[in-house]
Amino acid sequence: MDEQACLGACILAGTGCGIFGSVEEAARRFVSFREKVYEPIPEHVGLYERQYRVFRELYAANERFMI
Repeated sequence: MDEQACLGACILAGTGCGIFGSVEEAARRFVSFREKVYEPIPEHVGLYERQYRVFRELYAANERFMI
């Protein structure tokens, strides 16, 4: 499945509507894992590190809203 976020939303909606008895039940039915491993592109490591720092700063600034 290329659209994991959509699948997750469907699983939650189906569970909320009573189509599935639990999130776990729906996940067992629809979620599968690929053996493909994704490796970082070495030339992009600096970019990854900068973006992760930004993410951490944003998370820290907004953490109080995520109760």
